Amino acid sequence: MAKKDKKEDKKAAKQQEQPQDASLPPEVREQLAQLKSKLDKFQKSVVEKFDKYIKGMALMPPPKAPPANLPPEILAEEQKRFEQIKDKHHILVLIDDTEPTTAQSCPRHS
Repeated sequence: MAKKDKKEDKKAAKQQEQPQDASLPPEVREQLAQLKSKLDKFQKSVVEKFDKYIKGMALMPPPKAPPANLPPEILAEEQKRFEQIKDKHHILVLIDDTEPTTAQSCPRHS
């Protein structure tokens, strides 16, 4: 019965994605497809290593540009930091740490 629910969930997710894809320009669709493949690879590798500990994963929104009303020296610093991180994808991984055992260490992805 659980397998049927998973199949139905996958079908529903695909149906929800299709109307959005039709209205997007081809360049954006290609970028989204590349991002989705990267995220799927990352999710698969993390779940393989930490299956028991992962409770959820989410793609975070991109960072916002610093407001223009900051003092000039702080604005320059923040603008430089923003330029470095604006093209990165931020992922939130929710980990269950209620068990006292130690999880394997994993190198950070950037």
